[in-house]
Amino acid sequence: MPSINCFNDHAPKPEWIPRYFQQLEQLEQSDLPLFLADQLYLGPDQVTFFARFLRESGLVTPTRPYKPSKLARLGQKMRPGDPDFYALLWINLATVDAQIRWYIKSLRRNRIYDRQELDQLLDVEGVTPRTRGTIVRSFGRFCALPFGTTMKMGFVELNEKNHIERMGRASVCLGERGALVMLALLEALKRRQQKAKWSFAELCVENEEPLLPMGLFLWDENELGFRLRALERSHPQCVRLAPDLDWIEIDPDIDADRVIDLFWETLS
Repeated sequence: MPSINCFNDHAPKPEWIPRYFQQLEQLEQSDLPLFLADQLYLGPDQVTFFARFLRESGLVTPTRPYKPSKLARLGQKMRPGDPDFYALLWINLATVDAQIRWYIKSLRRNRIYDRQELDQLLDVEGVTPRTRGTIVRSFGRFCALPFGTTMKMGFVELNEKNHIERMGRASVCLGERGALVMLALLEALKRRQQKAKWSFAELCVENEEPLLPMGLFLWDENELGFRLRALERSHPQCVRLAPDLDWIEIDPDIDADRVIDLFWETLS
């Protein structure tokens, strides 16, 4: 079983991502760890874990030499903290990162978890007492990023000592490009499951598969149906729905690059 402690008390801080976008051109001429140390002023452990975040979220190319990705260039052009852009990063993280998948699978709809409940959930995973705190604090770091501040995926409550006492997840709030995010999600599902046609019932499972929209975004069936119909209206060449939403079919040629191109078109 892979460890769910993927960031070891070094989940991204709010100022790191804007600095990354501001200095993006420098990465073209530099090695990623050197770039993070020299341009973002990160220490050795911070370099290691922020580089992991950049790879897993898709903000650098997937193989060495790591360079700014097409998605990173899109992030440069979109407004800071755009929830639709961070939803794309959230989809990428959920695809590959065991810690993000644990948050998605374990933190249920309409629940606020106190530390005792969180410790019990983490104990089932075989997580040591020290590492339990690390995983809880990392969730607080992600909530301090636009994942929490504008996309509204979750929240933490602090005690008088400024320690996380309770936390939970919330229904994700997207902007005017929510249909494109839905397309990105369907493309990710297609890639993971090797099929392009889904029943609405399959997409409505909340906790069985972290990439399914009900778990990933905590939408209810009405919101999911609304998003799918908006997607069909805005991109009929990319997706088809049955009139009663019995099934959803994606164009087999749609891929992540095409989704990013569609985002670019909304900026022109």
